[in-house]
Amino acid sequence: MGHSDREPKVSVIILNYNRPEYTLDCVHSVLKSDYTNIEIVVVDNCSESSKFVFLQKKLAMLPVTIIQTGSNVGYSGGNNVGMLRSTGRYILILNDDVIIDKDSIRRLVDIAEKHSEVGIIGPLTYTYDSGNLWFYSPNLLQVDREIMDVSIVVGAAFLVRREAIEKTGLLDENYFMYHEEWDLCVRARAAGYRTVCALKIRVWHKVQEKNTYYAPHYAYFFNRNFFLFAAKHCKTTRKATSFLFKHIIWGDNNSSLFLYPLWALRNGNMKTFKAYFAGIANGLVLFFRLRLQS
Repeated sequence: MGHSDREPKVSVIILNYNRPEYTLDCVHSVLKSDYTNIEIVVVDNCSESSKFVFLQKKLAMLPVTIIQTGSNVGYSGGNNVGMLRSTGRYILILNDDVIIDKDSIRRLVDIAEKHSEVGIIGPLTYTYDSGNLWFYSPNLLQVDREIMDVSIVVGAAFLVRREAIEKTGLLDENYFMYHEEWDLCVRARAAGYRTVCALKIRVWHKVQEKNTYYAPHYAYFFNRNFFLFAAKHCKTTRKATSFLFKHIIWGDNNSSLFLYPLWALRNGNMKTFKAYFAGIANGLVLFFRLRLQS
């Protein structure tokens, strides 16, 4: 039995943008994996020259391929560059601020090999410092199963079958950042695949919640892209309205239309306040333009 039969090749894509120290920690966690048939592709999304040179020097002696995008093409575009250059049967997308356990890749592949109908697998993601579960409901911790079907996986870390990418297409670069993994999951299920959460596998996310939450780029793209998603995947006006009400008007965790702008102003983030409403305004324009084209 050949190496590829025992351990099908996994391509690990890590997108770097001005955070070489984080990326290096992520790379080293992958290199410690007990799964050996991997290729690591680091995609630099047009970082500052000095930070890219630093990263390049640190990676020079490691079994890592590093690619420059030439411009900031966002989360979706950068990961697409990496996927197009990769060769594995499976593709593991990792944020630069993610640390994986030694057995994470092996266990993800075991699930994929056992369940050929599964196209995308997301491990449970925990915050690195506090150890709190990230995004998923804590109720999942009470479920005594290996995998559970979910509508979306966390974009910080997920394994996707190359065959699924070939059928559904790459990440939609219109999103730039945020919710493109939602879009991919919907398309994967439409192609006949399951999207699941691996309830016994953990990765660790060095998420900086406060710094990210009130960043202007977050306020803009996170909210604009709800409209893009609704235009693509909510087939009726009623469904689109319900989706947008849930995510924009009502929201969760102080993200609603009523609270988020007020909290931004309270924290002195006028740029974020403006970016929030710019995202909603441009999202509405995008929504109606796409609706008219369909």
